[in-house]
Amino acid sequence: MKQWAYLLINLIFGLLFFQNNLFSEGSKEIYIGTYNTWLFMCTDNVGHCNNGGVRTPFATYGCLDQDRLYFSTLTNQETVFMGFNGSIEAPGNTQNHVVFEIRDFLGNIVFTEENLPTSGTGFISNIGQARVGPSQIYGGGGYTAIDFHPSAPGTYYVEFAMKNNSTGNFYSGSLDMNLIDITVQDTIANVVKPGRLFSKSWQFYENGTHYSGTTYIYSIDSIITSCLCNNMQGGIWVQFCNQWGCQNTNNFPVDRKSTNTQSLLPEYNIFLNNPDVTLYPPATTLGQIVPPQPTGIQDCNTGHITYYVNVDKPGSVEIDLTFGGPYVARTLTQTVATGLNTIIWDGLDGTLPVGVPVPNGIVVTFTVKYLNGLTNLPFYDVEGNPNGFIISLVNPPGAAPLVYWDDSNVGGSTNLTGCLPPPGCHSWSAFLRRKVLQK
Repeated sequence: MKQWAYLLINLIFGLLFFQNNLFSEGSKEIYIGTYNTWLFMCTDNVGHCNNGGVRTPFATYGCLDQDRLYFSTLTNQETVFMGFNGSIEAPGNTQNHVVFEIRDFLGNIVFTEENLPTSGTGFISNIGQARVGPSQIYGGGGYTAIDFHPSAPGTYYVEFAMKNNSTGNFYSGSLDMNLIDITVQDTIANVVKPGRLFSKSWQFYENGTHYSGTTYIYSIDSIITSCLCNNMQGGIWVQFCNQWGCQNTNNFPVDRKSTNTQSLLPEYNIFLNNPDVTLYPPATTLGQIVPPQPTGIQDCNTGHITYYVNVDKPGSVEIDLTFGGPYVARTLTQTVATGLNTIIWDGLDGTLPVGVPVPNGIVVTFTVKYLNGLTNLPFYDVEGNPNGFIISLVNPPGAAPLVYWDDSNVGGSTNLTGCLPPPGCHSWSAFLRRKVLQK
């Protein structure tokens, strides 16, 4: 049984970052050194390409918003340069071929379907060409790119499928995107615009080596964090981020736990470079609780207590309630907006599964935590992570954040006091993970 290896990042502070000089976007960011990492796509909507784990329809025809591979343009003078190298994952398959098209954010086709190049314009021969980028921009050593000129600036997505050579019918199976580059350039100002390529749910394929790429997560309150995978042994895996965890039942201590039950809950945009600051402006300051101080007022008719918390920007609030024995402590979690927010406690303690009523006369102590950029980072089907993750805060800059996890439901470790990177946090061995998967 496959499981979710779950990582909760509680972002309080952060770090700065540096970028490369060449700004092609795609394989350059995920194929690090000799560690060959691809994108994995599945058009099998029935069996889900189950080769040891259920696969998503990432970047395929008809996929939902959460699985799309997006890119953005800002002005009419920007051109999108594209290159690919893809193959159908079936030895000796010569009856089918790969096609692609581009749609705008509303789903309208803006680049009519074409066969995926296998040579010439739009074909990337090797990782060296992908790292240099389009020859129209960078010259020798790159590849000759397909150039796409959107009729209007906006957000677009590219999607892929497989078709039979003779009938034109769609072919159901697995597709490896061995190399990919989508580079946006302002062709008038002659400036490349990194931080335009993103998805909410990347599906990677680490081809028998290791993965050491870095992704950049843009939270709903515009805080940007980065996740460096340090020689992670991924196989085929899915990465997404949200404010909830592996579930969204409004019970954060439960939702944040790793689980053997697959669930996809993508929410945040994940980029391969630091998001473009014009299209995706970062937070410049962290929020804080402002006067009046948090208070709790009881409703004598229901026994419920309403807590009032005033904050100066959107974020998340945790209220830790303690009652003393025999009652179990409970944590209330809620997304909050700028200004005065109300969080209602229903009078039940934290006993699972439904809670025990706490009677009148019991002293209730509460502690309020205000979180910016609360980011949960579930990974589905990662075999081994011997060196852990290195989490940094990109914007607003600051000190390294603490990292938390709870693998108690899948036989792993728990750290609710926080791990400070570097070195990496939340490591596990492939051998031990496989033992857990067999349960």
